[in-house]
Amino acid sequence: MGLQNNRHFRTRLEKFWQSPNLADFFEKTINRKAYIIKKKTLLFSEGDPLDRLYFIKDGFAKAYRLSEDGNETTCYLLGPNYVLGIRSLLS
Repeated sequence: MGLQNNRHFRTRLEKFWQSPNLADFFEKTINRKAYIIKKKTLLFSEGDPLDRLYFIKDGFAKAYRLSEDGNETTCYLLGPNYVLGIRSLLS
């Protein structure tokens, strides 16, 4: 009995700690067509107004800064189920 309860508890915990399926949420609640963005596309630059929300369904996005001498420093590497631009909702 104890082992079976332990498995049930573990299964419930695993479901609890899983990332939410935001892809379904966005598809059901936002009546906008998904865009496929090609690799190396610049989404925004530092200082641009925050007016869009991006949801990464597949693939990765890199947030980086360029120094004055042109060197690139990666700040974040963002992957599937990440929402980018949440500050646009607050401003």
